Amino acid sequence: MIRYIVFDTETTGLDPLSGDRVIEIGAVELLDKQRSGKTYHQLINPERKISQETIEITHITNEIVADKPIFKEIADDFLNFLDDKSSGCEKTFLVAHNASFDIKFLNHELKLVEKENLSRFEVIDTLDIARQKFPGQKATLDMLCERFGISLEERKKEGHGALLDSQILVDVFIKLTEGKTNVLEQENSVDFVGIKKRSEVLQSRNFQLTDKELEEHKKFLEENGIII
Repeated sequence: MIRYIVFDTETTGLDPLSGDRVIEIGAVELLDKQRSGKTYHQLINPERKISQETIEITHITNEIVADKPIFKEIADDFLNFLDDKSSGCEKTFLVAHNASFDIKFLNHELKLVEKENLSRFEVIDTLDIARQKFPGQKATLDMLCERFGISLEERKKEGHGALLDSQILVDVFIKLTEGKTNVLEQENSVDFVGIKKRSEVLQSRNFQLTDKELEEHKKFLEENGIII
């Protein structure tokens, strides 16, 4: 039996090395591609202001997170959810859309509170899989939902939320991997392309991005239809 944690984060901005922080984590546990019923959800006080762009996308305001715990206070609960062995599965894959973004932020948060980073997990990036399966086409979560006939009505009403997006990503992940119980069962299949080795999800190197570089990165994301 294979255990997958399909997860998403919401953040104050684009770059943790410029001071941006995680404001929400959502995750859904799958056992052999079936929802186990276990989820994780937490709003987090980032100890800094949330950008207006993030507020417009997520509907998470500074007032909403003002009385929420800081990351240090929830770190152990989050890691316990990831490392839970009660299902009997020895191996857990993390699944995210544009996974390097979420892993970068979470590893930065874990470093700040002197906790082990997520390099012990292998990560499946649904963005990589989608680009391989549908080359040259936009691969945002919205576009994939439209392709697979997955409803986005709640997302349109409530905004981008980490748990809601994780629930939606579960359906996208299953569609992308064509119902395979184990995405590694065919090493040469397109599913294998989306799996990142542990070395590829280590925390970011310690360098600072300039405002111009951040703006160019944002423009690149927009031009390639990547919504985070």
